[in-house]
Amino acid sequence: MRLAAALDTTPDEFLVGTARHEDEAWRDVAEGLRTLTPGQLELTRNFIRWVAEQKL
Repeated sequence: MRLAAALDTTPDEFLVGTARHEDEAWRDVAEGLRTLTPGQLELTRNFIRWVAEQKL
């Protein structure tokens, strides 16, 4: 994971040589998460769990 991040790619793209279209969106999310403090990251985890529980 760290090698893929250092190369600004996904593990899938690094290992297999291909990437899914959604990887770009996930890469943007991961980049934003890297800048969070531990407290902000915990809040984000809780928010993601809450969103996943919603019946939308």
